[in-house]
Amino acid sequence: MIIISPTKKKAKIYVSSNKSKSMVSSIGSFSVKIQKNSIRLNNVNVRKSNKKRQINKEEFVDFLKNDDVWITNNFEVYERYLTENDIEYSIKMICPECLKKHAITNLSKKPSYEYHGKILCYDCAKEEVEQLAYYEGYQEDSVDHFIKILKNRKSVSDVYSFITNNSNMVKNKKFTLYDRIESNESQFAEISIDEVDIPEVVKGILKPRIDHLLPVQILALNSGLLYNENMLVVSQTASGKTLIAELTGIKKALQRRKFVYLSPLVALANQKYRYFEELYSPLGLNVVIKVGSNKINAEDELKIIEKPIDNADVIVATYEGLDSILRSGRSDLLNDLGVVVIDEIHMLENRDRGSRLHGLINRLMLLYPQSQLIGLSATIHNPKELAKKFNMKLVEYDKRPVTLERHIVGVENNEKKLELISKLCKDEFENTSPLGYRGQTIIFTDSRRKTSQIAYQLEKNDISAASYHAGLSYANKVDIEVKYANQEISTVVTTAALAAGVDFPASQVIFDSLHMGKDWLSSNEFHQMMGRAGRPSYQDIGKIYVFFELGKYYQYTSEEKVAYSLLKSTVTDIKVKYNMDDVYEQVLADISSMGNADCEFLENKYNNMNMEMFFNDAIDELMELNMIEHDKQNDKYYVTSYGRAVSQSFLRIYEAELIRTNITSDPIDLVTQLEYLSNVYLSNRYLKSLKNFSWHYVSTRLFSDSNKELINNPYVLDCFSQKDQKFIIKLLHDFKGNCDDVYCDCLEMNISKHIINRRMDSLSPSEISSEFKKEYDINIYSGDIFNYLDQVIRYLEAIERISKVFDIISVSDECKKIIRLIEG
Repeated sequence: MIIISPTKKKAKIYVSSNKSKSMVSSIGSFSVKIQKNSIRLNNVNVRKSNKKRQINKEEFVDFLKNDDVWITNNFEVYERYLTENDIEYSIKMICPECLKKHAITNLSKKPSYEYHGKILCYDCAKEEVEQLAYYEGYQEDSVDHFIKILKNRKSVSDVYSFITNNSNMVKNKKFTLYDRIESNESQFAEISIDEVDIPEVVKGILKPRIDHLLPVQILALNSGLLYNENMLVVSQTASGKTLIAELTGIKKALQRRKFVYLSPLVALANQKYRYFEELYSPLGLNVVIKVGSNKINAEDELKIIEKPIDNADVIVATYEGLDSILRSGRSDLLNDLGVVVIDEIHMLENRDRGSRLHGLINRLMLLYPQSQLIGLSATIHNPKELAKKFNMKLVEYDKRPVTLERHIVGVENNEKKLELISKLCKDEFENTSPLGYRGQTIIFTDSRRKTSQIAYQLEKNDISAASYHAGLSYANKVDIEVKYANQEISTVVTTAALAAGVDFPASQVIFDSLHMGKDWLSSNEFHQMMGRAGRPSYQDIGKIYVFFELGKYYQYTSEEKVAYSLLKSTVTDIKVKYNMDDVYEQVLADISSMGNADCEFLENKYNNMNMEMFFNDAIDELMELNMIEHDKQNDKYYVTSYGRAVSQSFLRIYEAELIRTNITSDPIDLVTQLEYLSNVYLSNRYLKSLKNFSWHYVSTRLFSDSNKELINNPYVLDCFSQKDQKFIIKLLHDFKGNCDDVYCDCLEMNISKHIINRRMDSLSPSEISSEFKKEYDINIYSGDIFNYLDQVIRYLEAIERISKVFDIISVSDECKKIIRLIEG
């Protein structure tokens, strides 16, 4: 077999070199020209016996006539030559790159791929894409993604253009599309509110806003929602879980059985409180809130007035707000408890609060066995296990109400990323859904500073955007929430840490960063944040964009690898882990809540849990510290006055012992030993100067060890402007004094004391923030000051309780006085 592969200049000649005719060898070339309307053969070179030689026309024609001839593409002049010389031939699509490698791939029988006018086989096209992608700095996961695009587009040229031209990345979304999760809601017979067994007055309130029940609500009703069944409800965000709580909760509240709604955050609890009060207080229901914080009277901040719960019908509380009632030994205040709804029950996996929520649920089950318990969550991987643990019936609805498109984009640098994000936000806001809402975006990033930077860049590009984080005042947050709800703002930029508290109906979610604090996002966190995109009442589609920077590493792992890993991930099992401090706290909380606790019951309970220590070791330590006592005759544990004060204050036992052993110290000194304000940030001017002295990332936090070292270095200080030198010298003089230890906590503790004292001088958090900016050019957000002062009050209340136990009235009175001044 002879293969002729023509080009404009000449045609190469190949002959098969094995019996199967799958391999060829190049033996020469020839060219033809048209002269005076006839075809002329030129420069026929063939290789025989490893020697090149020219042959004449007659020899060449005989050579071709004695074998099968294939021509690799339609090339008129060569076809005419073969025809005029009575040479039979077949036109075959053969991969030219394979021919170069002396292989035959017949593309008439296989998929073909375009590349700069040539047609390649899959293997050669794949090789071209791989070589380019690796050359451009992409890793294996991205290469696999590009190969997937190649298979769909059948064009190496298109993939080449996409890889090398970042600016076009968001124009053709087929290239960035990772996958598409279709809306797959099940069809249920429509059920109206009129058909639900709830009081007519409740139907009257619900009917104006609810046409018919959603699928998960129907499933809950069919599973015994209105017949006191405990249940774990797991379904997508915005699928109607709150109404499930409402249907059973309000029905029981009208029967004068308490309805408790638990939320993880004060802000979310306040939203639900306002909602229930507005709707149901006209029915004569007493709606109260219990969060155990936010008592400070400060401009622009949320002050919550708590009312007694003994005559409440509806109680909206944080987890800790309700638990404080139980730990104080006043469980009788909830004797007529009808239903407890635990929103965001997946918080069980939270490192800081998971064990506390787990302990609270167990105490509720023990103290109120007749009450109904309902857990709500959007993402739980092991719902059957969790439902069994809490004796709940599982109501799971995993269908998506809205289609979700997930995209992934690799960029060279942060500037290119911001350019593409700007285009996405602008395009989305210009798009109106079939339901009449403009597309809006949530951007998740890894620091407050970056929320401001990104929002600023978006504003420069005429995109209405706002930075939203925990350091903002309550008034600022509400202002942003209202403007976003009214579609006056297209984009909110927030931190991953605030994801649980963000309730914006976004059509698009963008991940600017994939880590939160010092750690990469977990798969559960990622899926929770991803679930913010696409609300059925607003949009018919949700979009996710995951960005990564080429060659960017964090904790020895590339951002690119993490991006694909998160997209491939599913939510993981929720496992509650108790460290030693958790065990001490929860055992003490159980005994404090129960009044008297059966020894065998408690031991069996804790020995079946995942803990770092044995139950009896925890008991021995609590008895040694005089927090509990053992009644050997009845084999029961009792809490001491000291133990109850510790448990009610949510103290770790080491914190309690620090207070007890220093109970006569200045309360403010004691508080700052327990906790100081850590969210103190360097100004942009300082950061620019410090970057000249650091080979790596410069932290924005003033109290990082690297920054402490730099600002205490005279050589570094000499390189600052005179104005900045004065600021830093004043900062060190006022808050560090004569201490020579660069890495000590003096700076943190003294700044925290100063904040407390300035609040006692009647300055508001925003005024204190402004004062630090003016005097030292450092940034402390007013919201952080407010939250810290709230925590200071919690510790002062703990010191007050413990001082009363030991009859040290002067300390108790001093704590009360400081609390009054801080609350204002």
